[in-house]
Amino acid sequence: APPVSAFWGHARVLAEHGYSSLLIELRSHGESSGEQVYLGYLEHLDIRAGIDYLKGHLGDVRLVAFGADLGGVAAINAAALYSELDGVISIGAFSSWPDLFRDNLYFSGTPLLLALLEKPFVQLYTLVKFGWENRVLYPQRQIANMGAKPALLMHSQDDPLVSVLNLERIMLHVGPGTNVEAWIREGDEHLVATDCLHPENDPEYLERVLTFLKSNFI
Repeated sequence: APPVSAFWGHARVLAEHGYSSLLIELRSHGESSGEQVYLGYLEHLDIRAGIDYLKGHLGDVRLVAFGADLGGVAAINAAALYSELDGVISIGAFSSWPDLFRDNLYFSGTPLLLALLEKPFVQLYTLVKFGWENRVLYPQRQIANMGAKPALLMHSQDDPLVSVLNLERIMLHVGPGTNVEAWIREGDEHLVATDCLHPENDPEYLERVLTFLKSNFI
């Protein structure tokens, strides 16, 4: 996942349009504590801490979780788990860790059959590592639990790190009554924006984000 500093420019531009931001460095990233990455199964707890902080300081405000890569995974999971979140924006989220592991094996040259055979072992590893109670905490499963919360899921068509197949798998599980919008953009920028530090230099991207926010959270 990119460091939280990659989104300073987003916070600045969003503030110019009337939206405040709380930037959260996920556990085991940057200067946050932790000795391992939790592959999307527990990072929603970092967003939970952010929710509690904002509610404690600002009271009843509308909250949107916005994250990229692993942060996007955490945002989707958190939006499904926590009623205090009103919506989600994700960039380049993977559908599940076993899916991403299998995809990366295949795209790195591993024969398809071998890549497919590896997935059950990765699933077993995550089950043992993170526990039975967390086994369904991945976007492909949780996207159906968001109810009518607005969601904008963005991905690059030729993303070299997280295949667009991940977004397609997530969208296959969008249930009735949900409010999920997907944007697959041409190109290979993992973070979708051509200039993540200065999103105003990518008008198409910025307009997509602002239109989503204005349409759902005025």
